[in-house]
Amino acid sequence: MSIRQTRCGLIRGVPGRQPGVEIFKGIPFAQPPKGALRFCPPQPPKKWDGIYEADRYAPVAWQQFFDPDSFYGNEFYRDHDFVCDEDCLYLNVFTPEKMPETPLPVFVWIHGGAFMHGNSHEKEFDGETFVQKGVVYVSIQYRTGALGFLTHPQLEAESEEGVSGNYGILDQIAALTWVRDNIASFGGDPKNVTVAGQSAGCMSVQCLLHSRKAQGLFHRAVLQSGYGLMGQNGRDYTREGGLWAAGELMKKAGCTTIEELRAVEAGKLKDLWYEVNDEAGRMCWVPHVDGVVIEDSVLQPDISPLTDVDILIGSTGDDIGCDDGHLLRQGAVLFAHNSLQNGRKPAYVYYFDRKLPGDTAGAFHTAEVWYEFGTLSRCWRPMTAWDYTLSDMMSSYFTNFVRTGNPNGEGLPHWPPYTKEEPAEMLLADTVEVMTEKQ
Repeated sequence: MSIRQTRCGLIRGVPGRQPGVEIFKGIPFAQPPKGALRFCPPQPPKKWDGIYEADRYAPVAWQQFFDPDSFYGNEFYRDHDFVCDEDCLYLNVFTPEKMPETPLPVFVWIHGGAFMHGNSHEKEFDGETFVQKGVVYVSIQYRTGALGFLTHPQLEAESEEGVSGNYGILDQIAALTWVRDNIASFGGDPKNVTVAGQSAGCMSVQCLLHSRKAQGLFHRAVLQSGYGLMGQNGRDYTREGGLWAAGELMKKAGCTTIEELRAVEAGKLKDLWYEVNDEAGRMCWVPHVDGVVIEDSVLQPDISPLTDVDILIGSTGDDIGCDDGHLLRQGAVLFAHNSLQNGRKPAYVYYFDRKLPGDTAGAFHTAEVWYEFGTLSRCWRPMTAWDYTLSDMMSSYFTNFVRTGNPNGEGLPHWPPYTKEEPAEMLLADTVEVMTEKQ
């Protein structure tokens, strides 16, 4: 395997499953956020001597794992071997084994999981299909739960900018900074970076679109299965809500100071923040608008992002919290519509409504990732020939968008952008065809 040079030192990867693919697993993009660095912005990684063997995936952020017999446990996490650790700020790079003659576009994936679950290397998130279609793929991790999003006055007093929380978003910005500084050594083009995510990953992309700290680090954005597109009862997540959750956590932990909370064992702290979340009956550990990391409303799609980047956005037919997915579909369409109203580039909008075989869940929340990543063979479902055809078409659409900002390409049904004259969505279902807004 080849050895690549990063700013921190030399690194060696491992072969992928497919010929010509090389994977660099578990690359640190920040120092371990432990001890005194708990509840702090990520710090730059330290240099190493010798060759870093990037041959295994890193531990994942602290979280409770899904029951393997639950719907999502069975769908994505059965038989997993994940290990939790605060030392979780790592990314993975999938790239051609041989350096390309010209730099390739880069696709950076942010996992979902309600900011409480998930990781960079779930079985559905395999980047080899992207590499085979001429894209360098990067998957990243970030702190979840209270470790990623605790808001507290004592932390604000520590901060040079007077804010707290949003550490998970700052982790994502640190990962994108690493990509800018290092991806050329892996054949990627730092001037052609797409950031993408599903569910909480989609909400993360929305946050990045509203953060001056992230400006210039990416050039296109893909927003998928985004619960954030419909908001939470029409409200932004707020500092006040975060302060309430922090107070409850401190009481449960028996702590009165942040220093005491930093000393609580991470596994115990995780159990307590899940208790707070469950008792509140809502998402407590989430990003919030602080005016510094995130500047304005994120959850309302009628607020235009700060950055003018190419957008591909969509939802699924049977998404979470919706009888038929129409609410999220409306959120995606509203996002595209208001981008036009604010003079932004036209967005490409999809509506995934393929009812997956094997049960009655339909086009459930995040179902489209199996198809986009070309990982249907890893799914337990009895996929049909059409599922594989649809998957190949979708992965081509997405890689074309990553390459040029336009999903269209040879042999694919034409996908028009969403415009005032033609408010079009691409239906990805038992057929692939253009729908008008009224359908």
